[in-house]
Amino acid sequence: KSEEEPLIIYRTQIVEEKAPMLKEPVPVTKTPKGKVSSKSKAGKLEVSENSWAAQQRKLKQSEVSQDPCEQVARTIKSILNKLTLEKFAGLSQQLLQCGLRTSTHVEVLIHEVFEKATMQHHFIDMYTDLCVLLHEHFTAQPFEDCSGKADGRKMTFKRLLLDECQMSFERLL
Repeated sequence: KSEEEPLIIYRTQIVEEKAPMLKEPVPVTKTPKGKVSSKSKAGKLEVSENSWAAQQRKLKQSEVSQDPCEQVARTIKSILNKLTLEKFAGLSQQLLQCGLRTSTHVEVLIHEVFEKATMQHHFIDMYTDLCVLLHEHFTAQPFEDCSGKADGRKMTFKRLLLDECQMSFERLL
């Protein structure tokens, strides 16, 4: 008798599972166009007015009339949700070109980056690199200060980032 060696799996190791064998083959029928189908009676699904797809269509149609600040905020969130180490270069360039022109846009960006950095600890280095890149970009191409704060401080990326850190610290006290 030969004894099987125990299977040791590491967290970074990918294990492929074999698909279980089917006892009975799935019936395959031919459609009138000659295409192979595994369903004999396939009806077309109807989209309701309250479905997610219908709501997304309505949202896309109303984006033309949507506030430009909201569009920039949605774009920022969309790009940051896709951001990974592999996609960093391309998405960071998209982020810089998505219409960040005012201090309000930059405040939204900083808030979102700060939230993601504090929630996704495994990407903290990537978000640090993003902040360095954003600082360099906004040093070369300053944004409009539309905050209306009359405290005499010049609005820079670093200043807004420090303000966000301060607000977060005060919230958590």
